Amino acid sequence: MTDLVSSRPIPRRKIGATGLESSVLGFGSGDNAGLMVVGTPAERDEAVGLAIDAGVNYFDTAPS
Repeated sequence: MTDLVSSRPIPRRKIGATGLESSVLGFGSGDNAGLMVVGTPAERDEAVGLAIDAGVNYFDTAPS
């Protein structure tokens, strides 16, 4: 799976005139995101690490 992640990074889009860019896909981690609720800490760490490796820089941390 890591080979797939590194071969095609997730594209980013500019955010207005801020000079910042956000990945076109975000990572949801609220209390309705199954893995973040029922997964083990190691599984959560791995999922977040894979997302970062894929180029995700938008993490939605709203509760739901």
